[in-house]
Amino acid sequence: MSRNPFRARVTHLSSQGLGVLKDPEGQTCFVRGVWPGDEGLFRSTDERDGSYRFAELVALEVESPDRQSVPCPHFGLGAQDCYGCPWMVASYPAQLRQKEHRVRYALERLGLKNPPLAPIWAAPEPMGYRSRAQFKTDGQVIGYAGRQGQCIAPVQDCMILSSTLRDVLKGLRGRLPEASWKPTEPHHWIFIDVDEDCHLESIVINRRRPFQQANKLQNVRMRTWIEERARLAPGPLLELFAGSGNFTEVLVTTHHQSITAIEVAASAVQKLTERAWPQVQAKRLDLYKPTAVREIQQLYPDTATLVVNPPRDGLRQLARLPAGLPKLQDMLYISCDPGTLAQDLRRLVDQGFYLVTVQALDQMPHTPHVEVLVHLSRA
Repeated sequence: MSRNPFRARVTHLSSQGLGVLKDPEGQTCFVRGVWPGDEGLFRSTDERDGSYRFAELVALEVESPDRQSVPCPHFGLGAQDCYGCPWMVASYPAQLRQKEHRVRYALERLGLKNPPLAPIWAAPEPMGYRSRAQFKTDGQVIGYAGRQGQCIAPVQDCMILSSTLRDVLKGLRGRLPEASWKPTEPHHWIFIDVDEDCHLESIVINRRRPFQQANKLQNVRMRTWIEERARLAPGPLLELFAGSGNFTEVLVTTHHQSITAIEVAASAVQKLTERAWPQVQAKRLDLYKPTAVREIQQLYPDTATLVVNPPRDGLRQLARLPAGLPKLQDMLYISCDPGTLAQDLRRLVDQGFYLVTVQALDQMPHTPHVEVLVHLSRA
């Protein structure tokens, strides 16, 4: 394979948000740090993703009309540069167009033609939005994981963090050097989970904090969307992947007198139980174990509305669940991955559901991440 520079044009973005172009041999290559419409000199690298090759930008000759100057001083493609906001190279409206396209493409490529896709919800604050983060440190520097995952990308500040977390980062930097933060072999760093409930004096290293949505303002919109549709949906209601009650908290304000919230994490189930909502039964169950579908069908056969918020893996075998819930009429699906969402929706449509509405929203500006809310109803 030649390492000689070649001219090419970035035609589109991959499902992972990388630039796509063709090399002189006609092979598809992925490229970081570029945007559709960029043209210039590129060079093939040794990196692979399955059968796909990677290339790197050598010289940008024609800029995409959507390209902008990156405002963050830490952004870069080097091993010790921060690449946590890869889409910062493009204007925010262009990012939104790509996210909306990504959702539409994922659905239509699986035969879900002309999905009822509402205009994407932009983030009210494209900067300063992030209310949780994880820092890496070796006791000498602090920052994020480098692009290749083998070193720390040091940062002095981070403009996507909320003002509270920027102060936390400043306080942590003020403790350097810190001998107790030195990692043990073979680790390259220790991690520090932070959110807006943290206090510097009570920071604990290598301990994960309970999950929260990273964008508080967008989380409010998601909760409102769930509440509005749940108010019109029949009961009883079953919530899967309930966490510690982010959406359960708004479900209890609706007319539903019987809500079962299922989660695998014992700490989350304990928090649900401690909140003592009279209409909520919290249950611990591994929803990915082979017998989960049968157990749910046997325990909750009268379920009329299903709310699901799975991780990136999607529903997996749970997509078969509606077949054994004859009274199920409505589903509210919260997804963080358009690819697995599309696979699940295809299976649900094949079981007699139709898409009422699909609402994409931008939880994490300057990244390829896109959240999707879907309302399905049984035909």
